[in-house]
Amino acid sequence: MLSHHNIVYDLTEMCKMINIQPEDTFLSVLPLHHTYECTCGFLCVLYRGATVAYCEKLSTITRDLEDSKASVMLVVPLLLETMYKKIWRGAEKSGRDKTLRRAIKLNNALKKVGVDLSRKLFAEIHKSFGGHMRLLVSGGAAVDPNVLEGLRDLGFLAIQGYGLTECAPLAAVNRDTFYNDKSAGLATPNSRLEIDEPDENGIGEIKYKGENIMLGYYNMPELTAEVIRDGWFYTGDLGYIDENGFLVITGRKKNVIVTTNGKNIFPEELEYFLGRDARILDAMVVGENKVSSSSAGGDKSTVGETVIKAYIFPDYALVNAELEAQGINTSDINAPAYRDAVRAMFTSLINELNINLPSYKRIHKFIVRRNEFEKTTTKKIKRFVKTNLDDTDQL
Repeated sequence: MLSHHNIVYDLTEMCKMINIQPEDTFLSVLPLHHTYECTCGFLCVLYRGATVAYCEKLSTITRDLEDSKASVMLVVPLLLETMYKKIWRGAEKSGRDKTLRRAIKLNNALKKVGVDLSRKLFAEIHKSFGGHMRLLVSGGAAVDPNVLEGLRDLGFLAIQGYGLTECAPLAAVNRDTFYNDKSAGLATPNSRLEIDEPDENGIGEIKYKGENIMLGYYNMPELTAEVIRDGWFYTGDLGYIDENGFLVITGRKKNVIVTTNGKNIFPEELEYFLGRDARILDAMVVGENKVSSSSAGGDKSTVGETVIKAYIFPDYALVNAELEAQGINTSDINAPAYRDAVRAMFTSLINELNINLPSYKRIHKFIVRRNEFEKTTTKKIKRFVKTNLDDTDQL
């Protein structure tokens, strides 16, 4: 239950962190029933006297950006990363990727002396964003820091924030003038973020205090009392706060994989590493208990070993292009040669990843999916939907 005061407090705090002007036009691409879009992409725009334009559908974003002359867009990581990858794929396809890298290097050098030629050097890219885009704000999940930095290299300010519906939703956001790409942001001026019972690495449950904390869960007083204690909202997310006050989220408390020897593994970390490879569109990491028999002194018992398992949904266009270059027929995904080649590809990738991971974090099993993961309206994987795949969805 969110009150008028919750939402108004959220709006005023948000606008102390990010400069929104009446001249701005927001292109709305996310569902309005989600608190992130409703508060930040609709009510905030009204509060600042700016304009909202509505995207017809995801496939028409490029046209809608041009028609609306949008200057700001709220996005989720999947959308932001897809847009960024599309820029580089287009450059590589046209053979201009090396020229683009040289232009970025030149412009970054000029920025150090106060000269920014982004809109001239990257005019074609800016035109694909409608020609007026200045700010992209990502929320809903962590975004690849390289994408945020890469977009800024091209002349787009891209930052991320952190929120929950229970906070109407803003709990932290990077300022448009002070940011850390690896973080979810800073607490707003009149709010507080703390870490509850931090471990030796400073990681613990994130708790938040501010006037935007919900009144409670409707008709659920016991559940409300579990998460709101002494004026603090216990988020269920895990993270730490760095020396500059930036909040870094390491994972979701209920997602943490605890090994038999007491080690904590954050699946989101491994999913991030997997997702850095362009051939992987989505990944989900889980822990499985492998049961093995042992005997000591004549007594038999079972010993459970935690095995890290990854579910991978590839970018089949990239995968097939790579396999075709090797002379492998990709017309029949059920052909043993095709399936063996795909498994060999991702086995090699995971082996390379594992080299740089401590032994307890290493991925020991993986499954390649034929179909996309089931997702929420904000494009987050529904993690607790059954993961035992039948033969129709497993490559």
